[in-house]
Amino acid sequence: MQFVQPRNTNDANSAFSGSNVVTDVYNLRLMTLLRQLVRKKKLKGAAGKLGLDPRTVATCLREGTLSRRVQMALERSLKSELESETARQRERMDNLEGKLSGVEDKLPAALEGIEETLRSEVKALRRDCDRGLRTIEKRLGGLERDGGPGQKSTESPSLKEARVPSPPWRQHPDVVTPDAEPGEEDVYGEAAPLVGEWRSALAAVRTGRDGLAGLDARSRLLEIEIDLIEKYKFTLPPSKYPWYESERRDSVRVKTRALGVLRTQRKRAELRRVVRKVLTLGRWRN
Repeated sequence: MQFVQPRNTNDANSAFSGSNVVTDVYNLRLMTLLRQLVRKKKLKGAAGKLGLDPRTVATCLREGTLSRRVQMALERSLKSELESETARQRERMDNLEGKLSGVEDKLPAALEGIEETLRSEVKALRRDCDRGLRTIEKRLGGLERDGGPGQKSTESPSLKEARVPSPPWRQHPDVVTPDAEPGEEDVYGEAAPLVGEWRSALAAVRTGRDGLAGLDARSRLLEIEIDLIEKYKFTLPPSKYPWYESERRDSVRVKTRALGVLRTQRKRAELRRVVRKVLTLGRWRN
């Protein structure tokens, strides 16, 4: 059915009623496309792109109707543009995948080198600090036993027992343990629920799920670890001794970079799924 621009309100209501509404709207969109093409390329350019005679195009514009020949030419042009845009998007996605793959290949080695350097520096610093702490502890132990230089301790046994920390007691309360322990709610305080969530996230990552679920699990684990380290100043396994401030900063920086890579991978996987759905729908419609 050809679309004729209505001249009054009654004609308009008649043209857009009943089963003809869909066809008329479709023709209206094709006519709009034709006018846009003429404005962009002029009459001869638009006719050449559509493979039509300029007089035929001029007649359609003047009368406000689309002949079957013009309609088919517009549909071919629209389909060609959609196919070209799909090809460009596919090429762009392939290029992005190539670049991301190159970054992913280099990232583990770079992170491993950074961690190894930090680990060596931390070990050397810890050895120096441990030697100093042992010396101080020996001196303090002697003062507690003697009650001070040249004096004997007069402290009663009940006072000595009162100084012993009551359960739960842990030598390093700011070091998170992989497994739950009795009374740890008092040790971790308000961070105890987050520690439990961290253990659940770690278990989810170890299941080795693939696809978006696996990426989400690994991202959530990193988000929790960053909060535990940065907000609550905790130390995570396999470390058994509290981190220094520089160690926490370095760990947060490494984990933040890894989280950014995972988020990029997820966006790429989501885009691939959407494009696959679009292409599948296109084949089905053809």
